[in-house]
Amino acid sequence: MQTLDPSRKLLCQLVTGVVPPSDPRLQPATWEHLYPIAQREGLAPLLYWQLQKSGWPASLPETICSSLTEMYYASIAHNTLLFSELEKIIPIFKAHHIPTVLLKGASLAPALYPGRGLRPMVDVDCLLLRSDYPLALQLLKDLGYQVKAFDQVPGLHDMSDYHTGLSGGPGQRVICELHWGLVSTPLAWYAAPLEWFWEHTEPWSLAGDALQLTPTAHLVYLSAHALLQHGGSQLILIWLYDMHLLSISGLVDWDQLVESVVNLRWGGVVAQALRQAKAAFDTALPTGILDRLDQVADPAVDRLVAFKQRFGGVRLLYDWYSLMALRGLPRLRYALGMIFPSPAYLCWRYTPRPTLLWPFYYPYRLLRMVFGGILALKHGILRAVR
Repeated sequence: MQTLDPSRKLLCQLVTGVVPPSDPRLQPATWEHLYPIAQREGLAPLLYWQLQKSGWPASLPETICSSLTEMYYASIAHNTLLFSELEKIIPIFKAHHIPTVLLKGASLAPALYPGRGLRPMVDVDCLLLRSDYPLALQLLKDLGYQVKAFDQVPGLHDMSDYHTGLSGGPGQRVICELHWGLVSTPLAWYAAPLEWFWEHTEPWSLAGDALQLTPTAHLVYLSAHALLQHGGSQLILIWLYDMHLLSISGLVDWDQLVESVVNLRWGGVVAQALRQAKAAFDTALPTGILDRLDQVADPAVDRLVAFKQRFGGVRLLYDWYSLMALRGLPRLRYALGMIFPSPAYLCWRYTPRPTLLWPFYYPYRLLRMVFGGILALKHGILRAVR
């Protein structure tokens, strides 16, 4: 999301209370237009809460009122399920001496939002030490969790990625992501020095058995997650609202933040993320902070973010930029895995019918990769790698 259209801006102003629900601009057709946007952007529970607090406007259609109410209580129910699973998982990790840092919603929902259901969560994200990941993975499997993805070749995922998603819990409705890296594989040229993030943790707001990032470190991570990991193309407004709440919380050490992004090389990334939060929610930032961040921006990292914004999350380009983010032997190994994945992966990825047709998907993949390479060159991948 590089620009904020008037509808999204109006939605943000409703959520923050800048525009009252009784505003004459808000006609029934306007509400019908805003509701699906609020749903997509993760703001529907907050919109419900704000309308309930301010008074339901007469112009709000009954169907939209019912839908917002349903979304709000569905968010509460799902978040309750996620936190109940964390209450099982975290003590098991602690019993096996696995320190765990909770990221994003699992940390922010109880710490920054008036109610847990106001911050919709798709999954729970846990940062672990790389050495603890195999044991943590097995412990979750022992609880009935299953890995969601399938490796192209054995070991390639662990080398080229930074997290694994598992589904489990009641009805397999809980997704738990185990991170051993942030934003990228630790082998990428722009990888974050994880030691800094581990040094900037504090007890989880709900229990002392887990950790969470300090507000300063969390704001840095959220910025990189939105723009460096997702390129901004998949950015949703609830992520910007997270940054907005952290920025106005009074808990961020802005001098420490500027100092830290010099070593992280994320000055431009954080500046751009804060600009987007300010554009959406009129976030009050310290005077001069954006200029200070711009001064310590890394041009190479900023070019990578710009490239990701241009390609908009296309899967073919994602594979190519993942390849170019690596160096040396890891890059060669990733390339071979892309070209010659295992037969089991081909059957999982393409589900050929009948199964005996799986060998024909090798030339199909190769043609798609060539097309992806041309597309990557067209979008300027060579300017975005080092």
